Amino acid sequence: MKAIFDTSSLHALCKYYIPLDKSGRLSNLFLSEISKRNIIVIDAVIKEARVLSGGVIISTLAFLSNNKLHTKTDTISPSPAFYTGLSSDFLNAKVIAERKITPTEVQLAKNKYPNSADGRLIIYCQSIFSDNPIIVTEESRMLNDGKIIKKIPLNCDTLGLKCCTLPEFLKNANAEIVI
Repeated sequence: MKAIFDTSSLHALCKYYIPLDKSGRLSNLFLSEISKRNIIVIDAVIKEARVLSGGVIISTLAFLSNNKLHTKTDTISPSPAFYTGLSSDFLNAKVIAERKITPTEVQLAKNKYPNSADGRLIIYCQSIFSDNPIIVTEESRMLNDGKIIKKIPLNCDTLGLKCCTLPEFLKNANAEIVI
């Protein structure tokens, strides 16, 4: 299985878990699993991580500055299923109606999504489907963010992709982590 990390999970790892890990085992395990390509951090997530919370992810996990540890996604094209989902299932109809979002604004959001970190995560996950990938994200299935495009877990559900939170991932990883 390949675990593809979202920015939100990297942020949670750096803010809530690593500060408690005085031995550094968690950071070392994370680096080891990235090096083995069992944990994947894509380029779009790194770009987002550089600015989130003052760059806490990159400063905490300094090894993420190494471009050799990032997975490039700019040459991977979205699948037809991705575009089908983006045309209808990925859209938050309630927000669009309540906020009276114009068709032009919807189209702009749809045009930006494939190049966003969320979009690139899903596109990459689809591209390695035979490797049994899972996206690790702290996003929930609740439509509470007021955005035009639904959250990662809902879009994964639409496409038949696996998704879990960081605590679920760590619990299922059976890693011998002592914090």
